Amino acid sequence: MSEPNKGFQTELAEFLDDFPNGDIGLVLSERIVNMPAAVAPPSYKMLLEEIQWANEDVLRVFNVF
Repeated sequence: MSEPNKGFQTELAEFLDDFPNGDIGLVLSERIVNMPAAVAPPSYKMLLEEIQWANEDVLRVFNVF
């Protein structure tokens, strides 16, 4: 097993401290072995669209009250 990268952990912790309300998403991924490289960018685009739609739905639900 590899050793943890302390520099990266510190840098990531400092970055996440800038978002005290937890209003951030972090996507870590590794391309699936048998998935063509051309499929990855559209997959990320679809993920971003779904996140946007989910945020719009949340705003609609809370605006009802």
